Amino acid sequence: MNQTQTRLLTVLSVDQKSPAKKCGLCAGDKIVSVNDTGIKDEFDFRFNAACDKVRIVVVRKNGNKLLCMDRSDNALLGIRFVQPPLRKCGNKCIFCFVDQMPKGLRKSLYIKDEDLGHSFTNGNYVTLSTTPGAELARVAKLGMSPLFVSVHATNNAVRRALLCNDKAYDIMEQLRFGATLGLMFHTQIVVCPGHNDGAVLSRSIRDLLSLRHGLLSVAVVPVGLTMHRKHMLAPVDKVLARSIVQMVSALGDSDAKRNGFRRVFCADEIFIKAGLVVPQKSYYEDYPQIENGVGLVRQLLNEWARIKREYRTKPWMTKRGQRKTLVVTSESASVFMKRIIADCNVLQNNNAVELCIVKNKFFGGHVSVAGLLTASDIVKATKQVRRRFDSVVVPHVIFNYQGFTLDGYSMRRMEKQIGAPLHVADSLRSMVSYL
Repeated sequence: MNQTQTRLLTVLSVDQKSPAKKCGLCAGDKIVSVNDTGIKDEFDFRFNAACDKVRIVVVRKNGNKLLCMDRSDNALLGIRFVQPPLRKCGNKCIFCFVDQMPKGLRKSLYIKDEDLGHSFTNGNYVTLSTTPGAELARVAKLGMSPLFVSVHATNNAVRRALLCNDKAYDIMEQLRFGATLGLMFHTQIVVCPGHNDGAVLSRSIRDLLSLRHGLLSVAVVPVGLTMHRKHMLAPVDKVLARSIVQMVSALGDSDAKRNGFRRVFCADEIFIKAGLVVPQKSYYEDYPQIENGVGLVRQLLNEWARIKREYRTKPWMTKRGQRKTLVVTSESASVFMKRIIADCNVLQNNNAVELCIVKNKFFGGHVSVAGLLTASDIVKATKQVRRRFDSVVVPHVIFNYQGFTLDGYSMRRMEKQIGAPLHVADSLRSMVSYL
């Protein structure tokens, strides 16, 4: 065992009656090795402990101790570990949204993640700019696939300029090497006009398609720009958006014809910027890039179509007197939400629902998606009209998993400042239930 490669993994807690507890493993134990193999992280531990007999060397105050764990009954390990510090990104990308954040927000919003573990488990995008081949080989051995990779450009000079990292590894060499080891990749290209659009974008997509079975998907998304940005970048305008859709569609159609399914997609925002109709459901396959804004609008429209069909066969939206509801939405979603709210009023045979389109003043006019709306902007936008409404409905995407907005508001605090009951809708169906 090569001790120089070992990183001690600390046990946080051990479940009672678990194999780990029976073998004597305790909270606070620092694990040196499993079955004579040095442990770098939790993935290493679980991979090497996936057998009937497990030999674990731990460090305690009085020295190392060997523990023997029996897993012959396939019982769960019952161990939780102290989470190591997140591996952070050292790039200074000219378009990095984190670097475009204003000061004074909660600390977690300024963390730039470059952790392969989180890429595998949570779908976080990493650049692989400092990931050596040995690390790719390790994650391939552990079965940590697929990974989500920010490519941006396969031209090495262009990519290094975008990342502001003149030592970044050649991304295609890394992806090809990973693919030979059985790794598969979901990839994204953030289009920065004048840098990686046009011929560079076309070449990048073609290079990624050359990975064959190693490539699962490519999402082409427009650069997000706030008024706090340091680098002077141009937004993707209507003309460029249309050319991107034309290029990506041609390359994606050709690849889909060869393989029988589509792997190259434009983000919804590009279709919206281009003033084009969002594609039908079949375009998105099984929505592999839904978290990247690819197909969210189509899912929204399809969900509303289902709701309307249900209403025609079995009315479930009931009239509720003169109760009026204000529905909050973002600028980018407003073109679709206007139709939905109009339908709601027709179905209920009244005009009790109105739409409040919130302009993002916190980040600036180029940021128009619902997930980046702040409570302060919503409160200001509803201030003039909220007295005419009995309740306000906001999209759930404005809150994080802890229930706070980007500018640190809780639902209760928002409700107090708005001065009306606040409802959080996680779908169109839940939105309609509040009308």
